[in-house]
Amino acid sequence: MFSRTPKNNTEDATLAVASSGVSDAGGSSPLVGPLSYVSSRALAGLASLAALSEPAFSKSAVDNPLPILTDAQFVPDEGAASRMYYAGELRMLSQQIPTAACAYHAGIATDVSRPLLRDATAAFDRILDALILGDEELGIFGAETDRMILADVKAVHDIWDPLHRNVDAILADGPTDADVTALVDGSLPLLKLTGHMVSVVSGEYADPSILMQSDAVMLDIVGRQEMLTQEIAKDICMVKIGLKTEAARDEMRGALQTYDVTLAALIDGMPAAGVSPPPTPEIAAGLDSIAADWATLRPQLVAVLDGTIPDDAGQLHIFTTLNDLTARMAALAKLYAEDSKLGL
Repeated sequence: MFSRTPKNNTEDATLAVASSGVSDAGGSSPLVGPLSYVSSRALAGLASLAALSEPAFSKSAVDNPLPILTDAQFVPDEGAASRMYYAGELRMLSQQIPTAACAYHAGIATDVSRPLLRDATAAFDRILDALILGDEELGIFGAETDRMILADVKAVHDIWDPLHRNVDAILADGPTDADVTALVDGSLPLLKLTGHMVSVVSGEYADPSILMQSDAVMLDIVGRQEMLTQEIAKDICMVKIGLKTEAARDEMRGALQTYDVTLAALIDGMPAAGVSPPPTPEIAAGLDSIAADWATLRPQLVAVLDGTIPDDAGQLHIFTTLNDLTARMAALAKLYAEDSKLGL
């Protein structure tokens, strides 16, 4: 949801991982597009979209609410934009990793799902290291000194490190029920903690002077759409392999509703919720294209909610299409950021 100035061709690898899981030719860790966590799991209607602009996590990672960013322009010469952007990347990766592991376990597009699991894990590791030590190739300069950010990174490590061992076991020996279940179970707390870290990083590195709240809200909402397609893909795969199917359907129901409401608001605008119509014809065309493919896919997703278990061909189509929608929304997030003069 924040901007950055790439130092190399990581941007191309970003979309490649979101859609295929194949690393860039140079072998560097590909990084997927920005992602935000949705605070409401059961959005009841269009009027509730305003809740999407509220931060979902507290500074203490428990109950104390963070203030909404009002006017914020990020300071690129300190690497602030990149720190915030890549902190946000962790949220989508928190869902993409168990999605890829589940697909690999189900035998779905293993030529894609296994590399996707490997590359998303490498990206997660690289970002965590960069947020502590810096990474000039990612535009993150110097070591982190803020105690709250360091505490959040440690809290993420406390959950991620055991899950990393599950990923390592899957990549070395193949997926098992136990390893995939561990990754699925860890995905929600990992998502919550990485979401909280974005809020803390934003509070530390934002300069409240230029960027309007409406711009920040738009970028946040667009980013959240990317995460939702990965979350839905994870939930459908859980149903496919018979893992916590009712919990998966419940989570998917909220994600599906939120995606519907937000996509309609992005296309038509919803001023009361701080959502403006598409600012450029290119963005409008991109949203229309996503909406058309979403409308085609949606009946298959609803069928899963109604009790259908997709066959292998249907699961492959769903997995491929949702990854494609993730990549295309990531491209639109870049265009929104450029239009907002964030210097992405």
